[in-house]
Amino acid sequence: MRDLWFSRQPHDRNLSQGESLMYTAQYPTFSQVQEIRKQLRDAEYSHWLHHDLFSFNFWLLLVVAFAPWWLWFRLRDRSRSFELLYFGLLLGMISTFLDALGTNLLLWGYKDQIFGVPPPLFPADVTLMSVPFMLIYEKLPAWKNFTIAVVLLSALYAFVREQLLECLGIYELTHWKHIYSFPIYIALPCFVRWMTVRLRSGTAR
Repeated sequence: MRDLWFSRQPHDRNLSQGESLMYTAQYPTFSQVQEIRKQLRDAEYSHWLHHDLFSFNFWLLLVVAFAPWWLWFRLRDRSRSFELLYFGLLLGMISTFLDALGTNLLLWGYKDQIFGVPPPLFPADVTLMSVPFMLIYEKLPAWKNFTIAVVLLSALYAFVREQLLECLGIYELTHWKHIYSFPIYIALPCFVRWMTVRLRSGTAR
C-alpha cells in the first residue's frame, strides 16, 4: 500500500515560463480504505484496552454518563416525561452527530473514552448535553428565561467544562477554539426547543 496518495509530476510544457507543477492523484481503492479503517479500529481498541479501561478518567466518565439521568428521573415532571425525553434525546442525537463529525475532521479529539467505539464521548453527547438542558426546558417555559439560562450554561460549557476536560487529559483541541463552541451550545437547545414546541402544538390540535 502506498503511504502517499499524491505524486508530483512536471507539466509537459516548459516550466521556465512560470507554469506551475501538475498533481496527479492516485486515489486509494475501497479495499485499501477498509484496510486503513481496520488498522485504525485495532489501534483505537488497543489504546482503549491498555490506557482508558479502568483508569481514573474511565470511572469519572462512567459516573458522569449515568448519575445525571438518575437525578433527572427523580426531579422530572412525570406527566411530561415523553415530551422531555423527546427534547433531550433529539438534542443528544444532534450533539452526537456533530461530535462525530468534528472528531472525524480532526477538529478535536478525545484521549479517554468509556467504550472503545463511537460515539467518541458518550457522557458529553448523551448526558451532559441532554439532562441539564432538559431541566432548563422543563423549569423555564418562557423563551426569554430559557434563552438566558441556555446562554449562561453554554458559557460554562465552552469556557470552563471544555478546559477542565483538557486539564484532565480527556479532551484535546486540534483545529478548534473554545469560542467556536459557544454559539453552537446556544443554538442547539434553542432549535430543539422550537422543534419540540411545534410537535407539542401539532399534537394538541
